[in-house]
Amino acid sequence: MRMHRSESLLISVLSIALAGVGAAQEMMEPKPHAEMAKFDALIGAWEGEGVYREDAAGQPMPWKAVMVYSRILSGFAVQEDLVIDVGAPTKLTMRNVYGIDQGSGDSLALGLSNQGQASLMDWAFPSADKFIVFGADRTQMGIAVGRTVLSIGKDGLTMAHEGCRDAGKYFTEVEGKFKRMASAPELGEHPAFVGTEVSAEMKAMMPMGGKWNVAGTMVMAPGMDAMPIKGTETSVALFGGHAVFSSTVGDGPDGKPAYFGHTYTVWNPVRKRYDVIGFDTMGMVMRQTGLWAEPGKTFVVTGISLWMGTLNAQSATMHLNEHGIERVVAHALANGQPSYECFNAKYVKANGN
Repeated sequence: MRMHRSESLLISVLSIALAGVGAAQEMMEPKPHAEMAKFDALIGAWEGEGVYREDAAGQPMPWKAVMVYSRILSGFAVQEDLVIDVGAPTKLTMRNVYGIDQGSGDSLALGLSNQGQASLMDWAFPSADKFIVFGADRTQMGIAVGRTVLSIGKDGLTMAHEGCRDAGKYFTEVEGKFKRMASAPELGEHPAFVGTEVSAEMKAMMPMGGKWNVAGTMVMAPGMDAMPIKGTETSVALFGGHAVFSSTVGDGPDGKPAYFGHTYTVWNPVRKRYDVIGFDTMGMVMRQTGLWAEPGKTFVVTGISLWMGTLNAQSATMHLNEHGIERVVAHALANGQPSYECFNAKYVKANGN
């Protein structure tokens, strides 16, 4: 099955513009947060098996899985991909992305799957042999509270996920063991999980997909002159259309390294908005909200961030025409200064897309 083409969101422009505020003050070459080095023990491929339960009184049911941990974005983030066989006609596929926003110091675990809604959790290494992911969220099934504990041993990994829903009992939903594989297999592509429907809101993103050449101007900080920028933006739909993945490559100015960014967009059916989460090589993790200002014509993404001790607000507006994306314009508020246009770029679809 070929991956569908889907939307392209230059959410990274907000990261670049925000980074520019810091650059105007004391620009330093960013490096991955020291905490990211603790993933060393997990990097690679694993195969495992175990049981899961639907509820506290449920009977344990078997699963088998392949799990791959990879460093991405020059080590600024770690990606975990899983393909799980639970005996259903469709395999359950998941992706978790872990990063630390260097402006705020906040850690984020983004969870995606071919079942739909994304989860935004936290993560930590309380000790060298324990990795935990934890948090709570409102879902279509109610309030969900959960904690996954991964114990790292010389013979492999032991995993247990505990959780509860609404006022129900706290119980072990999933448990199992993993052993390291000699090499990482090709995990392939998988459709939406059996019984799940791709939302109309995600289908509305499909006309914006493909690979785009981007060229325009960026203002690094209030009062500074605009500087030319260019790069490419490529987007595909993941998990049968339940999520969108956008990859950005920006040319590095004056011999500096190129910029890379990964952005995921998922419809949140409980909060009635798009969750837009980005990771990049500036060391930023951007949590943002997206909505259509004018369906099919104008899409807006907004967010707030902390960088170099300064609170910043950003808004990017994507303008579309009958051919797809036409232009993206972004504005920012930084350090108490008046709002300014930080980014303005034209999109041209690359040949063959």
